[in-house]
Amino acid sequence: MCSCGTASIFLKLAFLVSGLALLFHGIGYTTNSWRASKVNGAVVGEEGLWKRCEYLISHACLSNEYTGSHRNADEIRSVRAFATISFIMLIAVTVAIFVSLCIEFFRKKLFIFLEMGTAIAAGVLIILAVIIYGSTIIPANPPSAASWSLALSIVGAALAFATAVLVAVGGCGKAPTEAK
Repeated sequence: MCSCGTASIFLKLAFLVSGLALLFHGIGYTTNSWRASKVNGAVVGEEGLWKRCEYLISHACLSNEYTGSHRNADEIRSVRAFATISFIMLIAVTVAIFVSLCIEFFRKKLFIFLEMGTAIAAGVLIILAVIIYGSTIIPANPPSAASWSLALSIVGAALAFATAVLVAVGGCGKAPTEAK
């Protein structure tokens, strides 16, 4: 029995915003442009979390594996881990908000706190991934700069924080009636 009509507008907005956070971070997470290298204003190479693309000579994309003693091997593994965990958390919070929209039982304070905490944690992990990538990998690979995939993940983090705020405001409203 769906009780979406009794959910607050803030909870409905939180579902929309969490879906957008998932979409933006998902695109940033999977695309190959966290960093771009330019020569004379033209992009000659791009790198994402998973692939590195070379446009100058070969126009090919290869697996982006920093192995062994490469100076960025640990950093890229950390960035990938934080980005992956945050992506899973955004999926979880979006599903949890949907469930709480449809089933009034899941609008209790415990679930509201779990949804808020998960959204905040996802945003923090995305920001940590961006900081690690931007402070170690981009400077170690001149001449390159941050690119649009990284920016989309930052937007996803901001939307994750907005989701937490909307869930908090929606959860602070009228408490669901409890069985006596």
